Amino acid sequence: MDTTTVPGTNSVDWAGITSVEELNQIWPVIEPKIAAALEYSWGEMIPNDYGQRICDQTMQLWLIFDVKTRETIGLLLTEIVNYPRVRVCNVTLVNGERMDEWFPYLETLEDWARQQGAEQLRWQGREGFIRKLRDFGYVKYYTVAGKILHTVN
Repeated sequence: MDTTTVPGTNSVDWAGITSVEELNQIWPVIEPKIAAALEYSWGEMIPNDYGQRICDQTMQLWLIFDVKTRETIGLLLTEIVNYPRVRVCNVTLVNGERMDEWFPYLETLEDWARQQGAEQLRWQGREGFIRKLRDFGYVKYYTVAGKILHTVN
């Protein structure tokens, strides 16, 4: 797989998926991981929607893998958003195991976001996940509340 690998730990490493061919090759492995993460969403997207955005290069896929077994143990999906006053890298989906091993190396993602001109890195996630990020300098900005509105016929 022709990935852009960046330095990680002794036991895990990161790779950005950079082509449609690579995505097609690994899709059977990552699609269930994306689907599992979406169990905690409000149904805005399904795995194929993310796949299309990765192919269109409007979203980026990051894999975290075990160096010894080459097994994918985590993934992140990011997107760069241009607001009128700031460019932001949003982490829109996260799934994985052994996060304590790869969280200390979030600098990899932060460096990439800076290279893209992003001034901020924002994470979407549940409360427990956001608490983990505090150890790495992240703060909770706001909470989003939602309600499903049923269409009146």
